Amino acid sequence: MISSISGIYPDIAWDIVPSVTDGKLQLPTAGVQVCNVTYQMPKVEMELKDGVVYLTPNGYVFITDEEERSSLEPFPNQQNYWLCDVRVVDGKEQILTLKAVLEE
Repeated sequence: MISSISGIYPDIAWDIVPSVTDGKLQLPTAGVQVCNVTYQMPKVEMELKDGVVYLTPNGYVFITDEEERSSLEPFPNQQNYWLCDVRVVDGKEQILTLKAVLEE
């Protein structure tokens, strides 16, 4: 099951919808706006396991619960942003995504 939450932010925006096919998490090509700069996220496919997908200037990065987030490359504003939280419970995926809406 994939669910989404959205928030209004002063300097970030994206609307990325992941999908699951054949037990893989698929993330589409997308644009991510951070502090008035648009970063292109290339399409990727990842193993479906517990962890969090983060956005970085170079693309999507999956961090498992055991890994350190400090290894992520930050955006120029020194921030990292999460895109989706993935949990697999009894063989079924539970994915929560964040849609960031730019404050106007």
